[in-house]
Amino acid sequence: MHPAKFPEWRAAFDKYIKPTLDELTDQGSINGWGLGTEEVKNTNDFTHFVYVSYKDLADADKLRDAFVALNAKRSAEENEAIGRAFNQSSDANAARSFVLRAIIFKVAPPK
Repeated sequence: MHPAKFPEWRAAFDKYIKPTLDELTDQGSINGWGLGTEEVKNTNDFTHFVYVSYKDLADADKLRDAFVALNAKRSAEENEAIGRAFNQSSDANAARSFVLRAIIFKVAPPK
């Protein structure tokens, strides 16, 4: 994240990503999601992260498919403008990670 650019990044997130996450949550396709941000910046290691909770890995596919379909509905110009909104508020040289952690709980049915 560029220094002092989080408001621009957050505006783009709220406009282009949050509505889809909210819709998938309302539909029950995902359990929920959150955005973690650092309130007080004391290192260069962390700025923000988005997390999503699924009931199963098929729901991860639903999330991916929703964003693929959304991008397919937009014009190339719209997708480029959205990319610019995120790229101009992010540091392309900073480290980025995608972590998928699957935790499967098997619980015996009630007797």
